[in-house]
Amino acid sequence: MSEQKATVLFDQALNLEFSEPLEALELLKQVVRDYPGTLTVNNYVLDSIIRIAVSNALWDEAIEGCNVAQSLKPEFKASYSLEAEACRLDKMGKRVEATEIRYKKDTLFGEWFGTVRDYGTKFAQLGANDEAWGLYNKAIVLSVKDNQSPHTVREAMAALLLSENKPIQAAELILLGIEEAEKYAKKGMPKSLSSFLRKNLRVLGIKDAVRAEELVNECKTRGKDKAVQLLYTFLGKN
Repeated sequence: MSEQKATVLFDQALNLEFSEPLEALELLKQVVRDYPGTLTVNNYVLDSIIRIAVSNALWDEAIEGCNVAQSLKPEFKASYSLEAEACRLDKMGKRVEATEIRYKKDTLFGEWFGTVRDYGTKFAQLGANDEAWGLYNKAIVLSVKDNQSPHTVREAMAALLLSENKPIQAAELILLGIEEAEKYAKKGMPKSLSSFLRKNLRVLGIKDAVRAEELVNECKTRGKDKAVQLLYTFLGKN
């Protein structure tokens, strides 16, 4: 019966998550107080409190949620302790440092290329480009080691190069991503790469979409180096 009541309140809280986050948090905290030993609290409620609080920059609520979670789920104390530390840093406006702590938390049990790539992007969005490049390069190594295509990392790297006003280098990376996708991805090159290349070429002043198709075909049939040569021909650099 307690499990059912906890689940009902949990569902009510989730329905309020975006419209009334403070009310949602109060409902979730009530579930923890009234039904602390339930699977609903252990598996869903505690993490939902932290997620909603963090999403709404309610740092004191998030820290309190982490502290409660450490008490009720001691086997995950290290993770919740790190999240609490990250929230304290966020409260102080130290977003890069908070992200570094969350990276540590999310790689406690190992580094996977998707996680490493995503944190690279988080750092890039914060303007911490050195940290971003370090993680992107690590993600490339991890993806190849796992025999997975690193093209999503190349695309993220190219976006960072564009933000650094390096469109030629970005285009070269996208072409490399196309070559790698053809080699590693089960379905070959995804459309996102050709779309990104078209956008990149427009930045370089090449607005004819046919040029992008020619580069993609050159990359697929003759490789990245030949495609880069063709790119430089389009740019009048050969």
